[in-house]
Amino acid sequence: MTHSSPFCLPSTVYPDTTGHLERQVSSLPRRHFVAAPAFGPPPMARGAGLLFAVAGPYASKQAISHFLTPLMGNKIMDFGSNPEKAVTFKLIGNSMVLGLIELLSETMTLADKTEIGADRFYELCKVSRKHCVPSRPLAHFFVALCSARHSSLRRPSSGTEARLSPTISMEKTASLSLAV
Repeated sequence: MTHSSPFCLPSTVYPDTTGHLERQVSSLPRRHFVAAPAFGPPPMARGAGLLFAVAGPYASKQAISHFLTPLMGNKIMDFGSNPEKAVTFKLIGNSMVLGLIELLSETMTLADKTEIGADRFYELCKVSRKHCVPSRPLAHFFVALCSARHSSLRRPSSGTEARLSPTISMEKTASLSLAV
């Protein structure tokens, strides 16, 4: 009986680099490459709190999945056989986190400048999920859009820069309002 050995890369590297590694590993006999970048800081692995985005040959993904969950993570998202897709998804996720950090810093600065206080805003950030996750996202999008416009009108008097994305406008999204 011949055994194959999967090579699992949990690191976040550039998708082209991942493709290059996959071709190198797969060129060896009975070797298979699986990309499995992890979402979450390393200490979350101790409590099995990581999320893994995996891609590679099916049998190899099955072989490593028992090591990923429940030992280090609580969820695996499968992105098929192309390892570059898993890494691309991880980079998209990192971009979202970076955007959220920027948004938090902007709104905390606005809270301070309007004398509300970043600590009060932080209280809002800690509220339960039911207050923050909309059941009808598109309806909440329009409410948030209006709030963002009101907030941008308030910013000049507080001495902060209005950072509403120019790609989001009522005119461009008016056709979506029928779906609300």
